[in-house]
Amino acid sequence: MNMSISLRERIRINLISAMSAANINQVQLAERLGIKKGTVNNWVRGNNSPDVDMVPAICAVLGISIETLYAPTESEQINSQIKHKKSSPLTDQEVKVMKKYRALDPYGKDTVDAVLENELKRCQEQARPQKPKMHLMRMVASDGTYKERWMTDEEVQALKEQINTLEEPTGI
Repeated sequence: MNMSISLRERIRINLISAMSAANINQVQLAERLGIKKGTVNNWVRGNNSPDVDMVPAICAVLGISIETLYAPTESEQINSQIKHKKSSPLTDQEVKVMKKYRALDPYGKDTVDAVLENELKRCQEQARPQKPKMHLMRMVASDGTYKERWMTDEEVQALKEQINTLEEPTGI
């Protein structure tokens, strides 16, 4: 799965991110740049990219460097790091989760870590074949001798049901 994106898409993603960080909407950006709001809308939708002569003004209004506008997106950076480690790239959902995790305070991160550990243990236990719980049963045989036998929970339950269905002796 190739996670490389086009330069237009990269600019679109970085522009949206920068606008959000600067708390500027499309109309405000267009007004500050002295251009039509439809032009900004086309950039945000990825229909086209800003003219190279417009880039310095866009970056000045948004308070970012030109390099930031053209820089690889966060998901591209993460996937590049993973690629060098010979691992599979992260999905978009995994990248979103990582972004949310990074935004947490230490208490939130500790909470998420605890939940992950518990869920990992639960999944590992489910994947591992469970050994049946065994019970040592001592029974008295008809000749009065004791016999011992290891039984599973299911066997013990079946034996209890058999005992419960036996008729009670009468005339005692």
